[in-house]
Amino acid sequence: MSIAPLIRHSDLVARGHDPNEIRSLVRSGRLHRVRHGVYSYDRPAGMDAHLQLLRATVPIVDAGNVISHASAGVLHGLPVPAEYLDRVWMTRRSPGHGDHGKQLVVRHTPIHDDEVRLSSYGPVTSLSRTASDLARTLEPRWGLAAVDAALRLGTSEADLYSSLALHPKLRGTRRARHIIRICDARAESPAESISRYHMRTAGLPLPELQYDHFDADGVFVARSDFFWPEYGLVGEVDGAGKYEELLRPGQTPTQAIMAEKRRDEALRSLGLWVIHWDWQTANDEAALTVLLAGALRRQAGRLAG
Repeated sequence: MSIAPLIRHSDLVARGHDPNEIRSLVRSGRLHRVRHGVYSYDRPAGMDAHLQLLRATVPIVDAGNVISHASAGVLHGLPVPAEYLDRVWMTRRSPGHGDHGKQLVVRHTPIHDDEVRLSSYGPVTSLSRTASDLARTLEPRWGLAAVDAALRLGTSEADLYSSLALHPKLRGTRRARHIIRICDARAESPAESISRYHMRTAGLPLPELQYDHFDADGVFVARSDFFWPEYGLVGEVDGAGKYEELLRPGQTPTQAIMAEKRRDEALRSLGLWVIHWDWQTANDEAALTVLLAGALRRQAGRLAG
């Protein structure tokens, strides 16, 4: 999505709008207030809203600031919790302390020049520095989702460990090292990463990821998110917006659902049992544990019998 141009308060006044008219336009929804003194005629959501906020914020902060943490995650395409998107996150390189405001968080933590990249939004922390920052500061389940995604995008575990080693006294470094030890580039979505994190903390048997299934003739049947071969159990996590994201040209959501049902039937024809869970269950360790433990126990009993 392209981000609509930003409009300064002075520009609106120059067009003949007085302050009362501007407030009326905002109340009616015809004008969106991005931040103090900055407006837009578009009101995007999610990641696009954060990019709009970045556009409005970067020009007015210290030129030495670097886009970092959740904001850098958005620019690099890493998953970030929605509650972090209403603020811009930066790291200060110039002398001074960090600063926290309603729409801006500036941290004062060490950063080297070679950890900074240029982007169309301004200086941003590198992919490995961003992922290690998120592993240090986010909830562990989200830290794992960010690190898994960073691996898919081309960083390595060695890069991540090196990033942490540059600043060994930063808070959360021990947590980040643990996250890196259990990361896996094969996870293809935040829902998969978060599910895997909860499997670990619950002490459940760990599955194979992105497993290719073939029939007796060697013909490919399907690739599963999770597979417990010793239990004959396949697990699929259906993240938010799954069908919309996976639709083929000309395919309707109903057709996509029917294709998934046929896929499940093909897996069951191999003697496997298939279970599905959604984004809400993936984020609920207790609910996911009950679901998986019950399925594993049922399969163990079936195979033993």
